[in-house]
Amino acid sequence: MRLKDRKQLITLIPKLELFSHYSLGNLVTKNRDNLPFISWPDGSPCLIGNLYIMAISDRAGRGGQSLSRRDASGGTVGGIARDVSQLIRYCFNKNIDITEINDDIFSGFISALRTEVSIDKPTIKVRSENKTNEIARRTLDFLSYVGIFYGIKNFVAPEGIIRGEKRFSEIKYNDKNGKRKTKYQETWIHTSISAGEPLRSRDPIDPNVVLKLREANKETTDRFIQRRRTCLMDLLENTGARRGELARLKVSDIIAAAKMEDPMLRLDTLKGEDGDERTVPVSKGLLNTLKQHIRIHRNPVVKKFIGLNYDHGYFFVSGTSGRALKSGTLGTEIYKLRQAADVSEAACAHMFRHAFCTNLFVLLIQRHQFNEPEQFKALLTTETFKAEVAQWTGHKNIDTLDTYIHLAFQRLVDYSETISSAQMIMTLEYYTKQEEALLAGLTKGELSVDQYREELTILHALRKEDMKIAEKRGPSK
Repeated sequence: MRLKDRKQLITLIPKLELFSHYSLGNLVTKNRDNLPFISWPDGSPCLIGNLYIMAISDRAGRGGQSLSRRDASGGTVGGIARDVSQLIRYCFNKNIDITEINDDIFSGFISALRTEVSIDKPTIKVRSENKTNEIARRTLDFLSYVGIFYGIKNFVAPEGIIRGEKRFSEIKYNDKNGKRKTKYQETWIHTSISAGEPLRSRDPIDPNVVLKLREANKETTDRFIQRRRTCLMDLLENTGARRGELARLKVSDIIAAAKMEDPMLRLDTLKGEDGDERTVPVSKGLLNTLKQHIRIHRNPVVKKFIGLNYDHGYFFVSGTSGRALKSGTLGTEIYKLRQAADVSEAACAHMFRHAFCTNLFVLLIQRHQFNEPEQFKALLTTETFKAEVAQWTGHKNIDTLDTYIHLAFQRLVDYSETISSAQMIMTLEYYTKQEEALLAGLTKGELSVDQYREELTILHALRKEDMKIAEKRGPSK
């Protein structure tokens, strides 16, 4: 089955201040920039939908702050708005008033979501079973709000018009300081919500797959796109950043890092509180590659389509409009390279992060000469080591690192080389790839002999600097 009319019903309001309260005769407002705005499919505002979105924007998210609205998708609030819009569209197409929804109608809505297929590939479902369940729970919460707003008794209740029930569970976890904490999670229950699918944990991307992606990128005819994809893969491999974090990377962050004697690249940390950031140690060689792209490719495009006086400052931009790329587009870039490389193995942007974290733990485990995962996990509770891990990976909850730790110990079974600094081995691997790329450019005639010599001289000089920095970062024996 295919639901009608797939037009996006969500738009983001870039700048918005809402009334909060009066205090001592003064009007106090609350910032709600980037708040999603829901419309019906005919373009008219969905009032009850937008009242609900304003209400949940006050709910506490990570760290007790309001739910995230950042990035081009609107953050957590944007995700909730898109899920609720599925019900808005369904009611519009079926000519059903939201207040007239009963248990059968709600079950029919979830069944339609579950069976919806792609237009291009009719045998492929649009969403996973787990995503369908998430939409069901979020729309139940929305309908509960509808019932309260309109004063409909037992609109959503165990024996109500819609037979849904909110249950609470206790979850224990270790915070970023290694302290054991408890949080309470609410979950909506309904007969249409299945047990779901087992959560799939992606493996780190295979180095041979990365090589194939890079080879495929060499055949990209558009020079701007080719260099942008090179920068994307370099950043994914060498920083472990999430694609949303790279979408927010700014030219000023790169320039600031390049001016440092010991370069550290600033990244927003998306899985934290709004405003959270971290700095990642990077090589001067990587920064040189990024600066070249800024000077030769990015800035001319921004100048042509936007004007340098109106430059938004983001590093990754569209070659046809100069606008900042969204995180989803960065993910699509890897998907396109996978198709071009005819790779059958899994490959996505986040798998680069898995590889980065796993490789980092391999190096850290070997540096500290651990033999058992539990020994290494014990070290994670120490302040110095936690700071080191958090600096590189941006993880807030050390429990989420277990997968990487076990993968690292599996890899160490056949791991023989000893290098004291994680930065050193990453630096060596980066420059090896850069020299191979230069040689390929010379062989294909993209570089003259003089250009090759000039670039190689610069590369060797940068490598020498970076190795000195890596030695300083390494631990004393």
